[in-house]
This record gives sequence, structure tokens and C-alpha cells, in this order.
Amino acid sequence: MTEVLVLLDKFNFRISCCESITVGLFAQEITSIAGASKYFSGGFITYTNESKINIVKIKKTTIEKYGVISKQCAIEMALNTQKILKTNIAISFTGNAGPNALENKPVGLVF
Repeated sequence: MTEVLVLLDKFNFRISCCESITVGLFAQEITSIAGASKYFSGGFITYTNESKINIVKIKKTTIEKYGVISKQCAIEMALNTQKILKTNIAISFTGNAGPNALENKPVGLVF
């Protein structure tokens, strides 16, 4: 994670996140490093479909058509977070933590 902060510093960038499957782990990890507030603007934990729609403004049609465990949803999560928090970079995490398949998709992550 320190390498990420070095790169953010080099380009004078700020980062944000939108987390579902990781439930705040990325934000916790990046903010555990001293000085992270210079680079990290904040993030959203959107564990439910409702929070994705209401907080990060994911289109309901995206969820209905592709599901929350999809590249399309992950991209929309990142782009909307970037716009809301006005950062250079936003990262999103969605996926299926298991133990069973969700949306007919295996356990795993989509970034």
C-alpha cells in the first residue's frame, strides 16, 4: 500500500473507494499509513443494492441487467465515487463472498 501512496504523491493525485465485498478493508488499509489523509479523500461502503442505488447513484437498470457482481456495476461504482468525491482515481470492489453462488456467479471479486 505504501507504493500506492508514493505514486499518488508523485502525481499529486487523490484516491477514493467504493467497497461492497471488502466492507471497508481498502479504506482501513490505506488509512493505516501515516499521512494517508493527504491522498485519500474517503469512500463508501455499499453492501446492499439499496445503498449502491441511493448513496453512489448506481442505476437500478445496471443492477437489473448485469447484477451487482459485474464489470458494469464495478465501473459505475468507481466512476460515480470519483465524481461524488472529486478525486483523480476511484477504485471499487464488488463480488461474491460465498459460501454459495450469487447471481449464478462463483465466489470471487470483481474490481
